[in-house]
Amino acid sequence: MTSPTIRTFHAHDAANICNRDGDQVTASLIIDQATKGPAFTAEIDGVILGCGGVVVLWPGMGACWMRLADEIGTHGLWLCRVTMEFLDRVTRDLNLHRLEAMALHESIRNQKWLELCGFMKEENGIARAYLPDQRSMVRYERVRV
Repeated sequence: MTSPTIRTFHAHDAANICNRDGDQVTASLIIDQATKGPAFTAEIDGVILGCGGVVVLWPGMGACWMRLADEIGTHGLWLCRVTMEFLDRVTRDLNLHRLEAMALHESIRNQKWLELCGFMKEENGIARAYLPDQRSMVRYERVRV
């Protein structure tokens, strides 16, 4: 079996990923996020497993994004390790002291993913009616002190 690989994100990757959490995030939004900071794509045998990156909001602060495909399957722990290495490198290279990320309130799977990647829930971190469809999100942070 071929091993998964990581490469630089390309705009056409956004059209080739079917987000496992639904279509509330469009390909154009993913492309927009990817142009505002470092981003990567994980794939195996030409099939995209996921895309992720960091949007630098202001000096020292980055907002993380990631879209995972159903094809992630048994590669979740590998991608978690790769994502942590990516975040460590971005934090160091861009001199960030804070990263933040969000997961759907009802998605325990995505919340556990963020926790595996070194994020902690923010105190009282529920963003109610956050998305256009009014679903709530749980806010996470990864702070370098």
